[in-house]
Amino acid sequence: QWIPYHRDVHLSTFYDVDRALEHAEDRMLKEAFSELSGLRVISLDDTELMAGFSEEEKLLLHPFFDKHHLKKKDYLFHQGDHGEDLYVLLSGSVEISLPYKQGKRLRLATFYSGMSVGEVAFLEPGERSADARMVTDGEVAILRQAALTALCQQYSELGMHLLMHLGHDMSHHLRVANEELRRLAE
Repeated sequence: QWIPYHRDVHLSTFYDVDRALEHAEDRMLKEAFSELSGLRVISLDDTELMAGFSEEEKLLLHPFFDKHHLKKKDYLFHQGDHGEDLYVLLSGSVEISLPYKQGKRLRLATFYSGMSVGEVAFLEPGERSADARMVTDGEVAILRQAALTALCQQYSELGMHLLMHLGHDMSHHLRVANEELRRLAE
């Protein structure tokens, strides 16, 4: 809530500390990384998932992805949904959050163009552990389990390379999260 303080100054109040931190993080990201504001549109070839693949390999991978446009506030998935798809953001941004009591949400992360969402359920199909909701309009490229199976049957080495790359990315993210938790515990 904005409170008029002076004609040139407004104060903000928040329901809780999490919302205040979220607001501060969003402002910092918007100022520091304006290209990540959700307006940046990139090709599938320029995403983190495709880094390290040759141009020929990228062309072979394209047909296995389905592209979808989404509106602000659309959900990619809800906590508890069965999941087995990988979402690669081509434009827009997605917020990952945990619903807890009486409609409240705990924001875990925000992902931007070029990043992937849903890796855990993609590698081990099962219940989604959080909600993923579009913060802006955007486009995603979806790799479904059936497409992965077809990829591995048709181009087994390429399929294994994709899975290894995805595993390495997840390991890196896990190490970063562990370091952050370690810092918070100190």
